[in-house]
Amino acid sequence: MTISKSSIGSLVSSAVTIICGAVDAENIESIILLSIGIISAIISLGFNIWSWYVKAKSDGKITGKEIDELNKTVKKGTDDVKNAIEDKTSNNNGKEVK
Repeated sequence: MTISKSSIGSLVSSAVTIICGAVDAENIESIILLSIGIISAIISLGFNIWSWYVKAKSDGKITGKEIDELNKTVKKGTDDVKNAIEDKTSNNNGKEVK
């Protein structure tokens, strides 16, 4: 199973939203934008997991190879969110984010 183009586009748009919100975390609009980006990334990840489950379960069993593919999908999605949040804290010039 591979990640579809729409899933990649969804993850990329979520990452862009998170990064845009992270640029200036002092404004309430940026905090809201960052929150929306994180939520949309989580929803995209959930959709990818659901899509994987439907395809993996279609033959009546889930193989080790399919589980490895799920692990890669989940790791990529969580790494994208984690990196965007880490960028937020590093772009804040050492200020603590509230």
